[in-house]
Amino acid sequence: MSELPEHEWDGEALAVAREHNRSMGNARDLVIMDWLIKGDTRPLSDWLLRGHVLGQEVITALAVMLIRGHPDADLRWLDDPAVKETADIFRLGLKVAGKPRGGGDPALHVRHKRIALEVAYAIRSMNMNELEAFEYVSEWARSNGQRRMGPDNVKKAYNRYKC
Repeated sequence: MSELPEHEWDGEALAVAREHNRSMGNARDLVIMDWLIKGDTRPLSDWLLRGHVLGQEVITALAVMLIRGHPDADLRWLDDPAVKETADIFRLGLKVAGKPRGGGDPALHVRHKRIALEVAYAIRSMNMNELEAFEYVSEWARSNGQRRMGPDNVKKAYNRYKC
């Protein structure tokens, strides 16, 4: 990676490295975090494309921002003592924008595939017919927090992802 300033952030990193006797990698991390706090991802994307390897603090900050940016994220991570200080500093959320590719919510596909596997297991290993298996797996799914997984939805998932 060139040490000559190409962008404002290159010059800032060079100044941080010289003024605080830091390595260029560490200085880049500090600049990335400063710009992220201000809501600007340009130094991050530029340096990643040029081969910069992020330090753990930047990785944690990005994870916090991604958690904040996703509506279904598990926010309990933000209370973890190892993450809390970073979470208090980085209050912005990052969200992937644009049209998703691949046809819908991947978590939903995984849940439905798991439902289909459970039905197949009930039929093969528990000697149930399909209707019994749909009912059995429906009860299992609802006991695991999937409230809308009635026998009809189990059947749909099974028919879509038959194993």
